[in-house]
Amino acid sequence: MASEVAADEVVNEAVDDAVDETFGVPVDEAVDEAVVEAVDEAVDDAVDKASNAATGDARHGNAGDSAPGASGQAHPSAAGAAFPRPCNRERGFTLIEVLVALAIIAVAMGAALRATGVMAANNRALQDKTLALLAAQNALTQLRLEQALPRAGTQMVPCPQGGLALQCELVFTNSMNRSFRQVAVKVHDAASSREGAILLQLDGLLSSLR
Repeated sequence: MASEVAADEVVNEAVDDAVDETFGVPVDEAVDEAVVEAVDEAVDDAVDKASNAATGDARHGNAGDSAPGASGQAHPSAAGAAFPRPCNRERGFTLIEVLVALAIIAVAMGAALRATGVMAANNRALQDKTLALLAAQNALTQLRLEQALPRAGTQMVPCPQGGLALQCELVFTNSMNRSFRQVAVKVHDAASSREGAILLQLDGLLSSLR
């Protein structure tokens, strides 16, 4: 046993001497340097593989953004670019609101037209009454200028005025004094469809005294 151990030691020393002569460093230092180099190479390989994998994933991700995925769903950025969402968009009128507005406008216009028609009719009636007053005053003035006392009764004389075909109804009435006559001038519109309608009545007094 002792001889075998001694032989092993001699072999180990010979190997160490050979390694020292070959690499110029002790065996332990050579082994440590080899291990360190192997570890460094393994780390460098792992870093390169991880970097390549990350670059490949990034490229695939960009391709997926530009086209729909396997599930058939488009990327949110692509969908947003194709169908942009309205931002601060003004709201328009609905059909019901437009119809309600048109109905209100129609009612307002109808009321305005009705008021305009009533105003025009009132103006026409006022104009007719004014012309009738002029006709009655003219008829009464003419009777006074004649200085005659007509008999009690009724006379119908034409008294056109301002393009209106007016008729003056003269109604004479006796008074307590024989020198005076009461007269009522009733002006009628001959063109009116209402028979016997009186536009205006003017009362006066005739005298035979000079």
